[in-house]
Amino acid sequence: MTWRKTGTEFDDDCANVDLSDAAYRTHQEAIGFIYRIESDVCRIAKSAVRRFATSKDATDAIKELIGHGFWKDRDSHYEVVHHADVITESLHAQQGKRDRDRAAKQRQRSKQGKDSEDEPVSGDVSADSRQTDRQTDKQLGSPMKPTCDHGVETRYWKCTDCESEAV
Repeated sequence: MTWRKTGTEFDDDCANVDLSDAAYRTHQEAIGFIYRIESDVCRIAKSAVRRFATSKDATDAIKELIGHGFWKDRDSHYEVVHHADVITESLHAQQGKRDRDRAAKQRQRSKQGKDSEDEPVSGDVSADSRQTDRQTDKQLGSPMKPTCDHGVETRYWKCTDCESEAV
């Protein structure tokens, strides 16, 4: 996951050229889409526009953005030019952080004697679970391990030996 970043001048740049609401919205949605697909070249396939542009006037908005030089029309795609340096820098910084975190986690695993990223899993599924069979009993405060009349702990609410109800 990446975090969308725009500089403080972003809104002023848009206001200075008097972008329409549809153009501003489409531009913001395009930047969000670029962060989502992590395109550090700030390109959007023309066929992908419908995946993010929700304005009913998106087609006119794109023409407006191109006219103001915020976007460039390339043959098969659009290139977001306005704010591209901030977007690219932010994406690279976030990818670098993920790489550093991954390397740190690998070093931690190596110190613990685990060479792979996979944690060992028990062959018994119930060994990895902390839940009881009955969630409602847990919520009502019933004991986690019920015992029958003669004190034998049972997994079931009826003792299989003496057929008495567990308490």
